[in-house]
Amino acid sequence: MQGVTFDIATADGTATAGEDYQATSTTGFSIPAGQTSKPFYVDVYGDTTHETTETFSSTSPT
Repeated sequence: MQGVTFDIATADGTATAGEDYQATSTTGFSIPAGQTSKPFYVDVYGDTTHETTETFSSTSPT
């Protein structure tokens, strides 16, 4: 069994980096052999304005 290493980054959906969340990226993100997941933390900014649900995603560039 072998672990995996990849790059990962946030990407805007309806949420906007810098306004709704902190854009984050990591090169060489590793999940060791035997594990099936590993947290990738993103700071989300709270606000007092009522808005519809906003989204962002994480991507792994090829």
